[in-house]
Amino acid sequence: MKLSSLRLPALALALGLTLAACGGGKAEFDVKGTIFGLAYPGLVLTNNGANDLAVADKASSFAFPGTIEYGTPYSVAIKKQPDHQTCGFGANNVPGSETETAGRQASINVLVTCVLNTAAIGGTVSGLTADGLQLNNGSDELKAVVKDATSYTFTNPLAFGTSYGISILAQPAGLTCRLENPVGTMGDAAITNINIICVPKPA
Repeated sequence: MKLSSLRLPALALALGLTLAACGGGKAEFDVKGTIFGLAYPGLVLTNNGANDLAVADKASSFAFPGTIEYGTPYSVAIKKQPDHQTCGFGANNVPGSETETAGRQASINVLVTCVLNTAAIGGTVSGLTADGLQLNNGSDELKAVVKDATSYTFTNPLAFGTSYGISILAQPAGLTCRLENPVGTMGDAAITNINIICVPKPA
């Protein structure tokens, strides 16, 4: 016979209290977890909004000092994001916090995932009086810039530390266009100075 979901927490609590009584003390739990993808320093976690824990760069795990008793709520949150990355909880990098009660699982293992920050690249456009201009970023993405545009942005953002090299794949009819600042490496902010300047072709 299956036990209802409502009865399981009560049974778990009763079992925990029984085991603690048999051992002469209360069950204690470490508030700890696993970290995936952390590459830079600066990550600070907090538990219940009070206990801060600075995490070393490239760490694959963490543990708050001390223990908590069976039945004690915990809420692990990110107080400070690491440099150049955004961390969240679970495999899908969900923002917010991981909140539970000690003893509902055999142990506490909070999953933190970190991904590189991304930003867009683009710039201003001047003199584009015809269609046909096409840009590319290596082999990653093509970008058509339409007639009379005054700015453009590539659709796909780039991750921090990624090198880019923008080139003109096709010139618009009757014009010659050139690029300013076409090569660089992504930082934390969007790139907005890969400018396009077009002039009429000589008659």
